[in-house]
Amino acid sequence: MGLRRHGTGAAFRGGGRRPWGLLRLRATGCDVAFTLQAGIGLLFFVSERTAITAGYRFHHLSNGNVCSGNPGLDSSLFVLGVSRFFP
Repeated sequence: MGLRRHGTGAAFRGGGRRPWGLLRLRATGCDVAFTLQAGIGLLFFVSERTAITAGYRFHHLSNGNVCSGNPGLDSSLFVLGVSRFFP
């Protein structure tokens, strides 16, 4: 028996990682970087397994004070997409 999905729903996201393959950051001369992100969103179900998604994410990129100079970069991202759920 599957979970019935209909109407709207809320989504919360968060995470962090160490990006690989980045070129040396010009502002710091450092090739170490970390990202953190958090966000919220809404899901609008158009069928039991398909939803249109809209949301906001805060994204932070820095070297975590591993190298001298850590200006960091913060950005706000607005996202729109389609989600497909599988049993």
